Amino acid sequence: MMSISFGKPYLSVDARQAGLVCPEETRIRKMNGGQSQDCDRVTCPVCRGAQLRAWTDQFGFDHFACRDCHFLFMDRGHLIPGTRVYTSSYFDGTTHEKTGGGLGYPASYADRGSSYRSRYYDRYAVEIGGLLRGAGASHPRVLDVGCAFGGFLQYLSRTTSAEVHGVEIDPEVCRIASENLNGAPVYCVDLKKEQGVIPRDAFDVVTLLDVIEHVDDPRSYLAALLACCRPGGYLLLSTPNIESLNARMYGSKWILHTPPYHTCYFGPKSLSLLLKQTGWDTVSFFTERTIFHNERTELETWRGRLARFLFDRRPCDFLTNEILKIGSIMIMIARRPA
Repeated sequence: MMSISFGKPYLSVDARQAGLVCPEETRIRKMNGGQSQDCDRVTCPVCRGAQLRAWTDQFGFDHFACRDCHFLFMDRGHLIPGTRVYTSSYFDGTTHEKTGGGLGYPASYADRGSSYRSRYYDRYAVEIGGLLRGAGASHPRVLDVGCAFGGFLQYLSRTTSAEVHGVEIDPEVCRIASENLNGAPVYCVDLKKEQGVIPRDAFDVVTLLDVIEHVDDPRSYLAALLACCRPGGYLLLSTPNIESLNARMYGSKWILHTPPYHTCYFGPKSLSLLLKQTGWDTVSFFTERTIFHNERTELETWRGRLARFLFDRRPCDFLTNEILKIGSIMIMIARRPA
C-alpha cells in the first residue's frame, strides 16, 4: 500500500463554497501524531478488513485506506446526492466555467470530436467489438451506465452494429443523450433504486466508464449491473488507479483526488475482489494515461506538454500501461458466468 497523505486536491474546488456540501459533525476520529486512532469500528467495504488508516484533508474530508486490499474511501458523512451534481451543467461546460476548471467537464466534452476523451474511445470500441464477436450475438446490445450526453455511444454506434442504451440520473441529461443517439433508450434511474426499468439479462456488454468512483455504494451498483448483463456477457469498467505511479508520486496533488466528487478509489486487487464478490469473473485489465502528467488537459501547462512529449509515445505507453500497468486510469474487463 502506498504511503500517501492527502491534503489539498490538485485543481480542486471547495465543495462547501460551491454550495454542494452542508457542514456537519465528522463521524470519525482524526489522526493524531501520524498514528491511526480508533476508526469507530469502521470496516473496509470491499474486504471487510478492520486494518484501516484514517486521515482528514485540509477541506475536512475524512478518508480511510484499507491496509489489506488497498481500497481508499471517503467517510459517508461527506457524500453528496448525485442528482445535485451530475446535471446538464456538469457536462456542458457551465460548472467547469463557474469553478475555473476545478469541477465538471469543459464545453468540449459535449463535442465528441474535440473531447480529449475521444482518444480513448477507439480502444474501448475495439475491446467491445472483440467481446461482441466472441459472444456471437446476432443482435448485440450495449448498455453504457453514466453515459452523459451519449458521446461514447455515438462513437460505438458508428464502429459496431450494436444496439445502444444508456443510463443517467438527471432527466435533462437523459433527454439530450437520447436526442444525440437518434432516440435510443436512455434510462433515468439510480441503479440502487432500479425497479425493473432496465431490461434484465438483456445486454451483451455493459460499460461503466469513469463512474464507479462517483457512487456511494459500488457493491450495489456492480450487483445491479450483473442483473442487467446476459449470462456470458461482459462488463468494461474504467476508474482511477490508486496504485498508479502518478498516485504514488503526487500524493495530495494527484489530479484524480477530488473529494467529495470522487468517493472511492480502487487498485487492481480491491476491484478484482469486489467484482468477484458481486458475481463477476475478471478477464483482463490494462491501464492508460501518460506517466508524470498531472494536469487537466484543457488547462495544460508547459510541464504537462513536456510530459506528453517525453512519455506519450508508443514504446513508453506500451511499457507503462500494457506491461507494468501503472497508468492513472485502470480498465478492467469482467464476465458474467454463463
